[in-house]
Amino acid sequence: MPARRTCLALLAGAFLASRLLCFAAGVRFDAQPLDFYWQYIDPALLRHDFWRSIFYLEWQPPAFNFFLGAMLHLFPAHPQIGYQLVYLGLGLALSLSLFELMDRMGVNRRIALAIALVFTLSPSTILYENLLFYEYPLAALFAIAALFLQRFATGGRLRDGVVFFTCAALIAGIRSIFHLVWFCVVAWLLVWTMREWRKRVVLAAAAPGLLLAAFYGKHFLVFHNFVPGGTISGGVNAAAVMTDPVPRGALQALIASGEITPVLRANIFHLYREFDTEPAQSLLARIVPVPSKTGIPALDECRKSTHAINWNCVWAERVAQVYARDSLVVFRHYPEAYLASLRNNLEKYFWSDTDLWPFDGRDDDANQRILTRPLALYNLFSSGEWPPDEGRPWLAYFVLPGLLGFGVFQAWWALRGSGSVEKARGITLAFLVGNAVYLSVVVILFSASDQNRYRSEVSAYFAVLLGLALTRVARTLRSSSLLDRDVPLDR
Repeated sequence: MPARRTCLALLAGAFLASRLLCFAAGVRFDAQPLDFYWQYIDPALLRHDFWRSIFYLEWQPPAFNFFLGAMLHLFPAHPQIGYQLVYLGLGLALSLSLFELMDRMGVNRRIALAIALVFTLSPSTILYENLLFYEYPLAALFAIAALFLQRFATGGRLRDGVVFFTCAALIAGIRSIFHLVWFCVVAWLLVWTMREWRKRVVLAAAAPGLLLAAFYGKHFLVFHNFVPGGTISGGVNAAAVMTDPVPRGALQALIASGEITPVLRANIFHLYREFDTEPAQSLLARIVPVPSKTGIPALDECRKSTHAINWNCVWAERVAQVYARDSLVVFRHYPEAYLASLRNNLEKYFWSDTDLWPFDGRDDDANQRILTRPLALYNLFSSGEWPPDEGRPWLAYFVLPGLLGFGVFQAWWALRGSGSVEKARGITLAFLVGNAVYLSVVVILFSASDQNRYRSEVSAYFAVLLGLALTRVARTLRSSSLLDRDVPLDR
């Protein structure tokens, strides 16, 4: 069996060598999303009105935009270099954390090394690592969080708990799905399951939890909304999920009857022209009056300096409220449309996590073009996608639910055990499976698109479950072989 340090050194060497080879092949960090992704504050405001824009950010939790702005100030001439260095560091941490977590969870070390190497070297990982988006930092944070949770549950060391809860708070500070309630539920479950160390759990959660609670308190006082972006993202997703499958004629009939406003004539994802039109000439302005100026650019300007939509503006929020209200009316008349969207969402969830890359409407991505062939082979290997780029992920239909079911059983069995190692294993497995299931349910039920992209946030968890499953199979086969030879199992 290879030594743990040898495995970690091999992983680090493979990571560095593969990234140098990718750079030589032409793969470059893609910072273009900074200019037009909906989730980001106008880069001009991040440069020149940083703190006020972060304070009045309603559309997203602040952590990732804080990171974006910090890099713009630390690397004013070449921020792309700063972003790439951070993402490379996250990639190395993700690779090493994944192996370490599997090793501590009892995965056969050879299997753990093989899975970690495939994960690290996969073209999917390389694509995400070179895109300025929060999916890759989230994947790294989830892997690090699970590793330190396992360490904390095993030894009860306060510093391990602090790292775990800090990662959890950062996750909540990036993605509103993992909000303050999620953080509190995780903390409460650890207090309940780690009763011998409950004071340490509380101490470890105290500082990250208080910072997160302070942000949510500020957000509620300023915006009268508990979930960051809840109004806007809720309206955007409701409009797509509940109304897209409804025939246009049916929508027109509801508009003519006065039950809904005419806003649903246009898909909410295609409002660039409306926000770029003079308010007096805009259809939206006649339905949703343009609010008076607040004097805060992040809230007043619905167009960024790059001409992309600023979904953080007050008018966009008011429009999203109308979309949400009208979508509920449509849902009451055509509930079958929502069921059609659910079927579509469920199908997209199983796609390989780079289908529709880079998820923003750009037809030609240079990194994807460079990695086309290895990506097709990897998708065939990992999800059974055939034929390439247009086939169904036949393997994923069975493997992903199977791994989640296996994880639920393993967590339940381990939590029933009396030993501290088994209990720590059960707690960690419960965290892994619970978050994978929670994220899957939310994006299938409520998200309008990109279900496969969201799955990448917990991709390391599926890798751990695969390692545990393969280890169980290997041990079963070995036990059967030994029994056939009449050899004692403890030899």
